[in-house]
Amino acid sequence: MKTSFIVIQLLLTSFVSNDNNSPNDILGNWLMANNNVIVEIYKADNQYFGKVIWMDKDANKRNFSLGGIIIDKMQYNPSTQKYESGYFYGRGHKLSCELKLVEKDRIEVKVSKGLLHQIRYCTRVS
Repeated sequence: MKTSFIVIQLLLTSFVSNDNNSPNDILGNWLMANNNVIVEIYKADNQYFGKVIWMDKDANKRNFSLGGIIIDKMQYNPSTQKYESGYFYGRGHKLSCELKLVEKDRIEVKVSKGLLHQIRYCTRVS
């Protein structure tokens, strides 16, 4: 009886917590969903930022500029394992942003304005 309790407790712990993730796992270069912009996510003063480091010749230059910050002031929330309370700058708008590392090389990017939101995925390139 005691053995089965320990086994159940171990199983529940493995599903509930994912301590293998580190907040810095998101650092690196990411290809945006449109496949024509690469953003470097970096950390400064316990916040996470993203700047454009490469643009395809077909990239919409009205939305992005090389070296421009497009992800701003994200903070890691360990209880949700998301990067929250930051902003995404695109198409002339400042949008609320939330990032989540869904796989080692894949980020979910959720941008919101009011009740509307859009989810896109980025892939790691280095």
